[in-house]
Amino acid sequence: MTVHHQQGVLIFYLCGYVPGAIRTFFLQRLFLRLAMRVLYVRGIANNFIVRRTDSNCLSQKVVTQEVFPTRQELVEQFPEVLGPRRQKSNTTQELQRPTYLCDFPTAKKVTSFTNVKDKVVLDIEPSSPRVLTRAMLDAGAKFVAATDKSKFAFVFKQEIERLERAYGKRYKSLSTPICVSPLGTSTGQDLETWEHLDLPLQPWDASTDAMVATGILSQKVFLRNYILSMAERTGPFAFGSMEGYFLIPQHTAKLILANPGSPEYDYITALSQAFASLTALTKFSSSCFDPSRTRIVGDTDVYDMVLIKVRPNKSIELPANLTGADIHNVMRLLFVRKKDRCEIALKKLGTGYKSLLQSADLDPSTPVNELQPETFVNILRAYSNLVE
Repeated sequence: MTVHHQQGVLIFYLCGYVPGAIRTFFLQRLFLRLAMRVLYVRGIANNFIVRRTDSNCLSQKVVTQEVFPTRQELVEQFPEVLGPRRQKSNTTQELQRPTYLCDFPTAKKVTSFTNVKDKVVLDIEPSSPRVLTRAMLDAGAKFVAATDKSKFAFVFKQEIERLERAYGKRYKSLSTPICVSPLGTSTGQDLETWEHLDLPLQPWDASTDAMVATGILSQKVFLRNYILSMAERTGPFAFGSMEGYFLIPQHTAKLILANPGSPEYDYITALSQAFASLTALTKFSSSCFDPSRTRIVGDTDVYDMVLIKVRPNKSIELPANLTGADIHNVMRLLFVRKKDRCEIALKKLGTGYKSLLQSADLDPSTPVNELQPETFVNILRAYSNLVE
């Protein structure tokens, strides 16, 4: 007996031999189940979410096609974070407010400059609505892991959950930061923390990177920590080298791209250029970001963002006894007074500064801000011999 025949017999039985109230109850249940099955097949069941199979999904399982809010809807939904300047905030507080990318067309343009197709992407920006993350996934990223540890993480929880539903196992939200600690040493981010993400392990000097880092680094400290992790080869860098594509404030871009001897040449400049090659790809107006704000200094809007490419210098490997904290402390002390002569600056490191001068082959009279980036690598190597 076929299924349809069985259902017909059941309906006949219910109509003929069951009291009216009970018969009505069972008929309603039966017709409701049949109706839901038809609706599900047509793709409008389950709260009217259309189900599809994503060919790029790692597990090839069914994921959901969500309706994501527009930029204006996000601003209206999260006014305390994405809204205009607060009345009681001063200039310093306003500069320290995170910058978010909520405009999906702009995010797609950013993605067009990157190389994320079929790669693992680490989104190291602080917690955000994840519009850039979505653009990376749509561009063909194999997998995206994003950190959501900040005081605003709970605000964007709904958007994070929406991404998890839409992209399934291709997206992972982390409760611990992908960047390193302020001193450059990983905090609770040993290899086990990263192994559960199934990151591709490859030689540091491989010709092609299997991973890409991205995000909005609205403060210099995030870029500094990223470079320190790169120099120390900890956290995700323990699995190999990776390119980085970051949106940074225009004034920060001016600092890290400065030439030796220029007024802008500073600690973050020497650190970045010593361990990576930096390329400015394009600039985006402050009107593309939220909170919407402008501040003109000279002829520059400090809230304009520059997309930079950060490529690790794979030929540089520091001694194993030199930690990120050592790198940070040495570089910071040298740039306390960046126009000081090398001999005076190295005295801040304590006894043995003369051997540092000799080992690094430095001219004692050269100002610190005129040293080439690779010279600082020589200083760090010489310093490692003193701390053994």
